[in-house]
Amino acid sequence: GHMGGKVLVSTWEHIQRVIACRLQADILNSGLVLVARTDAEAATMIDSNIDPIDHPHIKGATVQGVEPLFEAIRKGTDKDWETQAGCMTFPDAVAKVLKSKGVDASKWLKDSLKMSL
Repeated sequence: GHMGGKVLVSTWEHIQRVIACRLQADILNSGLVLVARTDAEAATMIDSNIDPIDHPHIKGATVQGVEPLFEAIRKGTDKDWETQAGCMTFPDAVAKVLKSKGVDASKWLKDSLKMSL
């Protein structure tokens, strides 16, 4: 079904749903054409941040004192919130600091994709 606000489930949950579909086809000894699309590009929220696979891709605010996203959504002032909050992933935030200190961040950016943050 459609969820308001384009909520993205974790990578793990999406994979488990695909596996469950395949299992059901095997149990029924039935052929299967499975279309497991994702609207990840259109999603604006996630249901949790517990899946380590998702960690390098989760954005957070980097500007101190910015209004919490929940409040901005409630007030209807969230249109430019991501820009005002300086949203970026944790790996990108670390890379920005490294670059500001004259350090090459390319190794960090590559390695951080393999980390649970």
